[in-house]
Amino acid sequence: MLTSAVYLLKKAASLYLNNFAVIFKYLLLTLIPTLIVVFAFWIPSVFSENFYFAMLAGWWWLFCLTGAAIAILVLALGMWFSFNIMRVIKKLYHGETIVPVLETTKETEKILWKGIGTSLLAGLYVAGPFVMGVLLLIINMVYTNPATTVLLLQTMPFVRTTMSVSAFLVKFGGVFTFYLGLFLTLYGAVHAIVLSIKLFPALYETVLAEKPINESIKNSLTMTKNRWWAILGRLLLSGLVVWVVYILASLLLTLLVWTVFKIFGSTGNAVANLTYNVLTQILSLLITPVPFAVAIILYEELKKLGPAQET
Repeated sequence: MLTSAVYLLKKAASLYLNNFAVIFKYLLLTLIPTLIVVFAFWIPSVFSENFYFAMLAGWWWLFCLTGAAIAILVLALGMWFSFNIMRVIKKLYHGETIVPVLETTKETEKILWKGIGTSLLAGLYVAGPFVMGVLLLIINMVYTNPATTVLLLQTMPFVRTTMSVSAFLVKFGGVFTFYLGLFLTLYGAVHAIVLSIKLFPALYETVLAEKPINESIKNSLTMTKNRWWAILGRLLLSGLVVWVVYILASLLLTLLVWTVFKIFGSTGNAVANLTYNVLTQILSLLITPVPFAVAIILYEELKKLGPAQET
């Protein structure tokens, strides 16, 4: 029988608290992508005039390429350091020896691109129909825009013989994309919920068990077969508890910060806002390992049980 949500939460919380110093080192690494983003936005504000003249001189493409490169770098580093935490939590759960941070990071490098590949493929499976539906609805909005319709009627050479034929095709295309987009959006929302549970162990198979991408997807479907409701219930309940704890802690921070800075009057408002924002970011960072641990423990328990019996 699959372990309960209560066990998952207790085990995750005790694992985190008992090994806080170890996990905190890896949490600090996850701040590096954030610092890169802050630095990237800080540079234009300092050299604003130079950036303005460079844009006028036609160097906008260079800034676009630089922005894309920074975005890819930040995403890759963010996933790399997240995979680090996953592997450390797994080792702590099984009582294995934890090697230094640098060595763990080097070990994680060998599965980085496979992990990113699994994330992208699973994301495509999960969100593909929904995204396609939304895109079709956006296309429909373009069709139904009067200015766009006139432009289409004037620039479609293959139906320029009569305006009535052109108008019919534009109208038909708009109706078709609307209903197809609506269907895919509604279907895609349900599809995303169902498949997100079925594929939830896929990333852990790649990152923790070091399986190939396709094998991780197949194993995930096998592990979750006939256990969809059980997994959903445990993830929802665990997530709800973590969310409630976070909200209560945020409310406590709000009360504490505004009580302390109230003595400064209106001049303390700016400082209070800044302090509160910094503290909530720290709180979000500190609570992150708990849902990570819950999901990893659930994954490890699913592996122990093996495929579910047919009902």
